[in-house]
This record gives sequence, structure tokens and C-alpha cells, in this order.
Amino acid sequence: MSSGSYWREVCARLLTVSSDSVSDTDLLALLLSYLGSGSGSRDIAEKLISRFETFGNVVTAGNGQLADAARLDPAVPAFFDLVRAACTRLAREEICSRPILETWDKLIAYLRTTMAHQRVEQVRILYLDRRNVLIADEVQHTGTIDHAPLYPREVAKRALALDASAIIMAHNHPSNHPSPSRADIDMTQTINDTLNGLGIVLHDHVIISRRGHTSFRLMGLLRSKAA
Repeated sequence: MSSGSYWREVCARLLTVSSDSVSDTDLLALLLSYLGSGSGSRDIAEKLISRFETFGNVVTAGNGQLADAARLDPAVPAFFDLVRAACTRLAREEICSRPILETWDKLIAYLRTTMAHQRVEQVRILYLDRRNVLIADEVQHTGTIDHAPLYPREVAKRALALDASAIIMAHNHPSNHPSPSRADIDMTQTINDTLNGLGIVLHDHVIISRRGHTSFRLMGLLRSKAA
């Protein structure tokens, strides 16, 4: 099969069946082909997937990591930045106009898109109005590979400034293990207690990793009244 025929077949599968029918390697090679990598795009894609394991890991890898894995056109890292921005924008639109508690699966998809592949811990707060519709989605802190500080006073102050009635907390575990640590549990309960005193509900604290996610609410780790 010629190179042109191969990519036409991949495009046909992607557009007429489902993106799930296209492997990570084929999808990455297809994107690289649009940058002019030509017949070498699949070889490059195979090297990158071999090194980083998944499509998501490739497009979120650092420039130095990419350079160590394969010889790339200088435009590729910037192109991956664009892919990440597009994916984030699409996922965020799914949670913006309806009560978030009614679109929980889409919220998790959005958090995984934005946070699962981060290489350091990031704490994100979603501020909600009285209908649980998103007011603001903000990164509160970015830390090290295993720690990102979060202060109850800052969370409460920002919630009051936005006139938020509820919040959802989220942070990632670059270690790939989504189970909460003792520090995570203690910090969350302190913030929960602080917000309860102000009449603001902490609906949940979600920990995101590439292997999955955990919910403090589902684990019974939050002691607050429902909104």
C-alpha cells in the first residue's frame, strides 16, 4: 500500500467510524504528516509512542524529552501546544453552560484533559453559582512533582469575591496513583470546614492521574451538607 493510500485509509476510519478505531500511533503519525514529515511520520510516531506510551503523554512531553526521543522538526513542539489547547477548549465547552453536577462525566473528562499529564502537581478550583453552573475555573497553585500548597483563606477569599455558592477542588498526582494522601485528606477537611462556616459548599475534591481518578465524596471523606 502506498503512503498516500495508507493515510487516506486512516483518515477514512477516523472520520467515518470513530476516533477510537485509530491507534495512538496512527493518529500521531497522521498529525505529523500535516507538518510535512511525509513518509517518515510513522517512524517518528512509533519512536514517540514507544518512549512515552500514549498519545496524551507525547503531546504533553517537554521539549527536551521530545528531542531525546526522536529527531523532530522545530515546529512540532509548538504544534503539540496547539493540539493541547484545542483539546482543552473542546472539553471545557462541555461543562460551561449546564449545572456541573448534571454533567459529571464531562467534568471528569475535562479534568483529565487538562491535568492528567501535568508533570508537577496542580491545584484547580471550579467556582459555581447557586445553580451549580461554572463561574470561574482557576489554577490556584502549581507545585513540585509531589506537592502543591493550598491555603483555605485564599480559597474562601476568592469564592466570596466571585459570589460563589459552591466549589469543586481538583488536583493531579504525577505519580499516577490517584489515592489521596493523609495530607490531602486533612487539607480538604480544613477547607471544607472553612467554607461551611461561610455557607459555601465543597461538592467534591477530585484527584486526577493518568490511571484514573478518585472522588472524596464517593469515598465518604467529606462531611458537609449537600447544596
